Amino acid sequence: MRRLYLTLGAPASGKSHFIEGHGLDYLTVSSDKLRKTIGGFHFGVDSDGDIFPTGYRNNNERLVWDTLWNIVENRMRQGLTTIVDSTLLYKGAFKNPNKLRKKYNYQVYVLDFMKCLFDGDYSQDQIGEVTKTLKARNRKRKLPVPDEVIDNFVIRYVNFGRNMPDWVKVVDISNRDDRVKAFYLNKTPNMEQFNRLQIIGDIHADYDALMKVFDSHKPGTAYIFVGDYLDRGTKTIETFNFITQELKGKNLFFCTGNHEDGWEKWQQLREKHGQFATLSLPKLLDHYGEEKLDEIIKGFTKRTVDYMMFDYFGKTFYVSHAGFEPIIAQREGAWAGIEPRGALIYGLGNKDNRDYRNAPYSRNIDKVWEEYPYISQNDINVHGHRNSFNEFV
Repeated sequence: MRRLYLTLGAPASGKSHFIEGHGLDYLTVSSDKLRKTIGGFHFGVDSDGDIFPTGYRNNNERLVWDTLWNIVENRMRQGLTTIVDSTLLYKGAFKNPNKLRKKYNYQVYVLDFMKCLFDGDYSQDQIGEVTKTLKARNRKRKLPVPDEVIDNFVIRYVNFGRNMPDWVKVVDISNRDDRVKAFYLNKTPNMEQFNRLQIIGDIHADYDALMKVFDSHKPGTAYIFVGDYLDRGTKTIETFNFITQELKGKNLFFCTGNHEDGWEKWQQLREKHGQFATLSLPKLLDHYGEEKLDEIIKGFTKRTVDYMMFDYFGKTFYVSHAGFEPIIAQREGAWAGIEPRGALIYGLGNKDNRDYRNAPYSRNIDKVWEEYPYISQNDINVHGHRNSFNEFV
């Protein structure tokens, strides 16, 4: 999913311990690990005459941070969930996250490891207690920092570390409800306000077929699109204009399909990718021009989601382009929010299928869903993208 998590806390507040303890290392870019990789250690000698590391060398800070944000951007370019493990307690900490979340349409969460230590009390006495606790933890670490570093970062947190921009979601890491909201799948609320649901499969620039859907429009209908709006069909401009410009309202929901990757790669990076580059982009550029096309794609991308999950009169609907794997749906109460978005946009194939590009199409996701033991008849998986098995009558 397109989520960026930023850890917030002084050294020894538990950031890296949380990441390692929950097996999240593979999602994480760590400033300390880059310091070790780029600059190595300071060394000292203990009482037995043995040489041992005393801490990371910090004479490569510009390279460390340039490298960190280059790695983060590369991950975000691919739509990967990413955790940045750092203190976040420095000036300008939100400059890069703000730029990147706008560019790649990400949600940003701040994982606050300090709030629970203070418990709402920021008096001098409490500051002293928190500092004492962190110093005691610090002494047990393999590479403890000097005590004055703890002092400095605690004061930073109290003075400005609690002031967050309005575009981040702050997570008290000790609060289970906060963690649920941060790491689980998000349900779309209030769908039962609509009398009728119309879920629309891959359009692929078939404007005439799309118009037939709206010819039968009834008030109180919610329209949910599963993606793949362009390419292959003959009416690119009409379809693009209708989807991105004419359709407006709170009853419209747009999921991302794999063909929209071409839109995003063009708008963000000027890369020409897939069928969009050959079948749709030339027509769109000729009609709108480069600047206007950028504006439209950027605006529409902000309206799209990787999936929808919602309750509707006794049933739970799971809607995406390629279909939900049942294990992801069942993990809605666990850590499903960090699953790769490609699972919902491209689909996953069987492990033993060597042709990884076609593997999702060879996997009968509908049959897998139906046979999964923990899926009930009230759990409905709706998707486009793939179904070459003629299961529906």
